Amino acid sequence: MLTPFGKILYKISCKLLLASAKLFWRVKYEGLENVPRTGGLILASNHVSHLDPPIVGIGLERPVVFIAKQELFKVPLIGWWLRQLGQISVDRGGGGKQALRIAQKCLENGEVIIIFPEGTRSGTGRVAAGRSGVAVLAIKANVPVVPVGIVGTYNAFRKGTKIPRLGKVIVRYGKPISFNGVMNPSEILSRTKLNEITVSIMNEIQNLLPEDMRTKDADVSCSQIADKSGCVN
Repeated sequence: MLTPFGKILYKISCKLLLASAKLFWRVKYEGLENVPRTGGLILASNHVSHLDPPIVGIGLERPVVFIAKQELFKVPLIGWWLRQLGQISVDRGGGGKQALRIAQKCLENGEVIIIFPEGTRSGTGRVAAGRSGVAVLAIKANVPVVPVGIVGTYNAFRKGTKIPRLGKVIVRYGKPISFNGVMNPSEILSRTKLNEITVSIMNEIQNLLPEDMRTKDADVSCSQIADKSGCVN
């Protein structure tokens, strides 16, 4: 949970970042009415740029948390800023389970978590196979998932580029997906069922994107889904 200082810093940061996003990328938000105003919630988004985490979050009235690679927290000032905003650090070399435990606790406390099921930024701009961490969290924390489609950040600041470009960005929030009753959180989670849930989430994300950002195989075969969290930038 955010401290009183963290809440103030979060609001100031959002206002500044949103103003910058509107100036440089003419960011537009669609489907904001689909995002529940209260309760634990997972925002599951496609991922093509470093711009994605802040841009998905600053459009909402509710504070959001994302799971970021540990290296970002070691950068002077940026690391301090992320910690003050309550963001979660994870070691990509083996800290995925710990990150999921922290994220689950946040969700149970009624917070909003941003997850990128693909696990890393797409190098092509198209949606890749999802990882099952998002399904595990949705079941264990018993919270809905709102699919998110981001268009334009790939051209603005794609993987491998060092300087962002001007452009237009659209963020689309889909209708919440509930998995309540699909599986019992106290039971051993079925790999087959988790794969099915992950695929269904990835397909909902794809439905929010233009054709040239979707994968040819819209189902994103279950055999491609790795047993990893899929949370890290």
